[in-house]
Amino acid sequence: MIRAECEYTILLLYTSYSIISQHLDLETATDREVTMAMYIGAFRRDVRHNPDIPIHLAGFSGREPTSNVRSYPQVRAIVLSDDTSDRRVAIVSADYCLFDQSFIEGVRAELAYFGYQSIIACTHNHAAPTTFHANPELDMEIREGYLEDVQRTILLTVTDAHMNQERVQSIKVHRDRVEANLVMNRTVLGTKSTSSGSKPWIFKQLEADAPMEVLTDVDRELGLVAIEDVSGKTTVLANFACHPVTLYRDDVSCDRDFVGPFIEELGEFNDIDFAMFLNGAAGDINPATRTRGPETAKRFARVLAAEAKSILETAGRECIHTFDFTEREVTIDYTNGEQRQLAISCLWIGDQPLVTIPGELYHQFGVAIKEAHMTAPFVIGFANGTAGYIPPAERLEDPTRYANDTGISSYHDTMVYAPGYGNPTGIPLPDIGERMVAAATELLS
Repeated sequence: MIRAECEYTILLLYTSYSIISQHLDLETATDREVTMAMYIGAFRRDVRHNPDIPIHLAGFSGREPTSNVRSYPQVRAIVLSDDTSDRRVAIVSADYCLFDQSFIEGVRAELAYFGYQSIIACTHNHAAPTTFHANPELDMEIREGYLEDVQRTILLTVTDAHMNQERVQSIKVHRDRVEANLVMNRTVLGTKSTSSGSKPWIFKQLEADAPMEVLTDVDRELGLVAIEDVSGKTTVLANFACHPVTLYRDDVSCDRDFVGPFIEELGEFNDIDFAMFLNGAAGDINPATRTRGPETAKRFARVLAAEAKSILETAGRECIHTFDFTEREVTIDYTNGEQRQLAISCLWIGDQPLVTIPGELYHQFGVAIKEAHMTAPFVIGFANGTAGYIPPAERLEDPTRYANDTGISSYHDTMVYAPGYGNPTGIPLPDIGERMVAAATELLS
């Protein structure tokens, strides 16, 4: 039914594109050339629900359904195409915590039907309506019909992005280390408590006596791809690793966390017409904030956007106007003997690779992928699949120690590796992280 609703619109789009191509007498050579014309289009849509009917939020357990809405989740799409082949790639970033594996495969199949290779990524927002199946004890029930609304929104947003395409004029890649102490490693201090002693330290404010490694054992790189088209519009893809949890579990309102205000601030600072946030290897990275709440989210966003402005003001690296997309499957073995095949994708924009990882990759694996290729790929987590947390081997070899170190044992045991989350009933074997890095390295080579 969703395909039927979109098919007429996309048919009109492709017919118009064919007529325009014939009018411009575009080349149809199968071999990609450096001089080819590359096109980019972008669009965004809110995913609205009826706030009069309370809805479950994802990310934190034990929250009552809410009718409060500060902002609705957004679906943002960027489409790339060229005039020398039928290749087209859709990049989707959605303001949700996670999608089930079956949902991602369904959306990607719909897009493939219309000729798109795709990246379907979540920002990992913990203040959005639930979009994945979790253990019922966690109070994260999906509203009936909501996933269909999200899927429909993704397909229509990609269609509109395609219709908005303009020829690319320049591509620049910018990257640098964020100077502000915005993020911390939430596993370093383990269960050290605050003065109240009520909860693990990682869920409390940053203490003055925290060891420096809590701030340094992270990946603080902010990567930016800025694409300008012939009409003068600039589209930016921003890649940074951090859990969007500047809003905590007691703030029961639908919101976009720091991602929403970050995109808004980025546009105000730099006259950017469209921005997309792509989370990184953030499995063990949290905001290093002393407080949480809407104002904290805005402050975090403001500082991150200022860092982005500073990085964008550097010369950057010019890229040729090409793109490519490759993908391979990696086999994940589980303790109960089951196996899963998950996709790792690589989108090349010019000579800059963007590698997708299907899960919550710990930052050291993200760094290892960046070091695996001379162009230092950007790593996109929570994309094209759902594998749960992907921690170092020792944390899976000794789950009890892992739970004690992080203080999130209930989250780890009942949601991250719950069958409904898209996983078998077992926990992945300890080499899951190494397998992801090896697959990504092979894809890059």
